[in-house]
Amino acid sequence: MSFENLNKKYQVKIIKELKHLPHVFKIRNRYGKIIKVITVNKDFINCEKNIGKSFNCFELKNGKLKETYDLYSVPQNSIFSIHSEKGLIKDKRYIKDAIISTLTNYELLDENLLITYNDQEIIAYNKFYKAQLYQFLVIYGSETIEIFEVPSPNPKLNLQYERLDEFKIHDHMIKFSNSIGNKAEVTVLYSIPGFAYLIYTITQTDITIKFPDDRWTKIILDPDKYYLLTYLKNIEEKIQK
Repeated sequence: MSFENLNKKYQVKIIKELKHLPHVFKIRNRYGKIIKVITVNKDFINCEKNIGKSFNCFELKNGKLKETYDLYSVPQNSIFSIHSEKGLIKDKRYIKDAIISTLTNYELLDENLLITYNDQEIIAYNKFYKAQLYQFLVIYGSETIEIFEVPSPNPKLNLQYERLDEFKIHDHMIKFSNSIGNKAEVTVLYSIPGFAYLIYTITQTDITIKFPDDRWTKIILDPDKYYLLTYLKNIEEKIQK
C-alpha cells in the first residue's frame, strides 16, 4: 500500500434527514445559481449583498463582528434595539467600532448575535438560524423551471393552499391532470430571485408545462407528496424583453 494514498483526502457528501421543509433555505439550480426560499413572508432577515441597500448585517461571535450576506430565520423578537432620528454613526468607516462600543455598554458583547444596522437603528437578535443549502431530488429541469421533491412543511406554518387545475408564470402555463378533477394544492412561497411554488399532490398527478415557444413537457408527480417549483428568467428571455 502506498503511503501517498493514506494521506489522500476525499470530498464526501453528508446526507441530512429533514422532518420538515425549513422556514428558510437555499437551493442551487442546474446552472449553479443559488436561490433563497422563504416559506412565509415573516420572521426572516435577508442580508443580500446589494449596492445601495439601506442596511448591513453582522454576526457577533466571540466578541468579534463579521459582515454577512446570508438569509436568516429569526423566530423571536429582537433582544435589543437602539434608534436615533438624527443618525447613529456619522462616518461609516467606524460602523463596527460604534456597534462594538454600543454592545459593550449594554453588556451584550459576550452574546452570539445577529445584528442589523442602518443610519438610524441598531437591532440585535439572539435567536437566529442561517439558511442552509440543500440538495433535494430533482424531478425536472429546464432553462427556466425546475421541480424538486421536498419534505412536507411544518404544520405550524399554517400555509394556505389553493386548489388549482392550472396557473401561469409569465408566459409559461402550468396545468395539472389527475383522477379527482384536474386539481393540485398550490401555495406561493417567496424566492430570491425568481418565483417559487409549493405543490401538494393528493393523488398521482400529471403536470404539463407549456413554454412560450409552444414547446411542452409532461411530468408524473407521485401521490401525497410535496414538490417545489422554481422559476428563473433565462438569458434569452432577458434579451428579448
